[in-house]
Amino acid sequence: MSTVVLRKTKDPLELLERALNKTTLTTQRARHGHIIDIGNDVEKHVTDTQQSRLQCAVNLAVQEAEERAAREMHAALRRMRHNMNDEKRRALDKQKHYYETMADRLAKQRDALEEEKLKERTKLLQHDKEMSMRKQWEECQRIKQLAVTEACENLSRKMRNEFAFEKETAIAEALGQARDNFQDRQREAIERTKRECDRIAADERAKLEKQHRTEIDMLNQKYKSLQQKYFKDVQYIQKIEGDFKNLQEDYKRFLDYTDGQFHSDYLMVLRDHGQRIDTKKQAMAIHENVKSLNLRK
Repeated sequence: MSTVVLRKTKDPLELLERALNKTTLTTQRARHGHIIDIGNDVEKHVTDTQQSRLQCAVNLAVQEAEERAAREMHAALRRMRHNMNDEKRRALDKQKHYYETMADRLAKQRDALEEEKLKERTKLLQHDKEMSMRKQWEECQRIKQLAVTEACENLSRKMRNEFAFEKETAIAEALGQARDNFQDRQREAIERTKRECDRIAADERAKLEKQHRTEIDMLNQKYKSLQQKYFKDVQYIQKIEGDFKNLQEDYKRFLDYTDGQFHSDYLMVLRDHGQRIDTKKQAMAIHENVKSLNLRK
């Protein structure tokens, strides 16, 4: 039996083709076992090549899917942060406009109330002053009439009892005395009335000023209370913004530290906005359902 030495080649298919074309039938039968081995090697090589290509394609598809998911997640976070910033700015502007409008309205109401009360007090004081002056004038007229009547009676009595010259002298003296007495009484009545009116006006003015100070203090206290409420709302909004930033930092660390080799690498800690960090709830999630998590706002 003749044998043909097959030279070594790098390609198994080429080796198989040479064995079939350049050997006799006897040699081919003798080498059938070798051909089967070569065929098995070729099949294994082809299978390994296909599996390698398939594995590379799968890895590339997984990598592209992860990169696309990461890009979508970053875009969603940017949109969420932009929306929250816009919402925060609108809320702050709305609160500021509300409190400024309320402060202006309170100031206008306070000024209108003070002006109305001042007008009423002034009107009452003017009325009281006029009534007091009228009464004092009537009293002066009554005193004057009494003085004139008394002087006339004295004059008549003296005229009946004395001579004409003495009567004229008495009349002149009586009239002068009556005039002097009337002027003195009139001055005293006017001064007394003036002092009484000044005293009443001073008392009413003091009461009005005290009442106005009390009302102004109450309005200032209400304004301070509203201002404290406004600052408290601003601090609450800033606290929510800080919690959101902490959530972003946690997610960033999650992306930085996760290499996708172990199941436990995909565990993360979620935050509840509005709570303290030491009292926040914790939740564990695997990589397959990260997209289905509902982050509480």
